Amino acid sequence: MSPETYELTARRANELGVDLKLLAPLKPWVVALTMVVMQLQKLGYDPSLGIDHQLAQRAKQANKPVAGLETAEFQMDIFNQLTLAQQEMFLRQSLLEMELLAEAVEDMVGAWNSGDVERGEKFFLASLRTFPELKEQVLDRRNRRWLPQIEQFLKQSDDILVVVGTAHLLGAQGIIELLKQRGYKLEQM
Repeated sequence: MSPETYELTARRANELGVDLKLLAPLKPWVVALTMVVMQLQKLGYDPSLGIDHQLAQRAKQANKPVAGLETAEFQMDIFNQLTLAQQEMFLRQSLLEMELLAEAVEDMVGAWNSGDVERGEKFFLASLRTFPELKEQVLDRRNRRWLPQIEQFLKQSDDILVVVGTAHLLGAQGIIELLKQRGYKLEQM
């Protein structure tokens, strides 16, 4: 890790009240995600209140089946396959954006609530534009991988709810555009 990234990590850890020694054994991508979640919690956001958790809980209460498009292990493997240089870029970018997180989250929620796709793309995809190889691995490749599964759902007579992170819906390589390219007509609600 470069001295600049280490210094930034130490400063952000101190701001969060975390002993840097506790983070030392973790891979850079794990440190990035951990610190962002901690910052969100510090801002008053509770991960257990996320839409994915809420919908999974409702499905469980209604005895509806729940399945994933991919496993947690698969998701971890995506990040584990990043080179150390890519992981450091991800960590550095995550830490640099932490001070803007409160404002960014409000803007993202506002874009989502108003259905403003262009504004949503700006906020959800902006930082990844700097790292196209990371975007390819974390978003685009997964979107293409999910497409056949989603198409199978569309062929079924039962109603099926597919829940993905907002960033997966946006941009030219997002699920929405990929489905349109395959001839599906989609309607924003």
